[in-house]
Amino acid sequence: MTTDASLEILIADDDRVPRRLLRRMLERWGHRVIEVENGLQAWQALNVESPPHIAILDWMMPGIDGIELCRRLDQRVDAPLVYTILSTSKRDESDLVHALDNGAHDFQSKPISPGELQARLAVGRRLVEMHDRLQASLNEMERLATTDVLTGIANRRHFYACANRALDQAGTRGNTVSTLLLDVDRFKEINDRYGHSAGDSALCQIATLCQGLLRPTDMVARFGGDEIVILLPNTLLDEAVTIAERLRLTIANTALRLENRDPAKLSVSIGCASSSASGIGIDELLGRADAALLKAKSEGRNRVVSDSGTTQSSQPLGSV
Repeated sequence: MTTDASLEILIADDDRVPRRLLRRMLERWGHRVIEVENGLQAWQALNVESPPHIAILDWMMPGIDGIELCRRLDQRVDAPLVYTILSTSKRDESDLVHALDNGAHDFQSKPISPGELQARLAVGRRLVEMHDRLQASLNEMERLATTDVLTGIANRRHFYACANRALDQAGTRGNTVSTLLLDVDRFKEINDRYGHSAGDSALCQIATLCQGLLRPTDMVARFGGDEIVILLPNTLLDEAVTIAERLRLTIANTALRLENRDPAKLSVSIGCASSSASGIGIDELLGRADAALLKAKSEGRNRVVSDSGTTQSSQPLGSV
């Protein structure tokens, strides 16, 4: 929503003369105007990601009339509010009730009174701005409910919801879902030596590295403590191991800044597991990834182990 006095307003009227007169009036008031001559053009201009704030619609138009446009706008889901004003000569109460029932917000009698129209535009502005503030608050609440506060990646709850959905789809379509469970090696030593703020900083940087190396369809989430879990939809186990090895190498070769300390290189151990069978839950899949992670730790850390026994590693790094 614009924060200045200007609104973006759509005028839809198949009668050219009143349409142009209305446009000149609105532009004199400082508004930005989109002018169309029929309902189809109006719908094309309104059914977009960032539509005009207000639509002044002639009730009777060829093709798609004003009532049908209001109905379509009212039925859109997760879309910005377009405040609709029906321009009409109708006075019958049943007609007005019918329009309101189909999503119209307001009416403007013909011929248009400038003072009355300004008042109706002010009402429309207030409602659109209120809707935008409410939507922004809802978006922020959703972000907070699904995001880990420290790292900015998904939290455990959101991961479980997405993983269960991916497994359900895999069972139906025969796709393979893989998970990676990543643990920072000797993380306690980092906290003990440099403090928890240094450990937090390292974890945030590792999370960012993971996000930068994965596909848009993958998910990186904080599982708890220093563990990061990664969801890889439509990914076979050997592909997951390759991705995990790329993550391990990148992290091992990246100097991380630990608060005011000199940059340090850390290592991670990663357990991989995959499933394409229906009825497999995320807890079972994570249990297999965790068992592979424990094996990676027991074999010396700084390595990737899959639940099939595949191991990839390099010489483990020393303590930081």
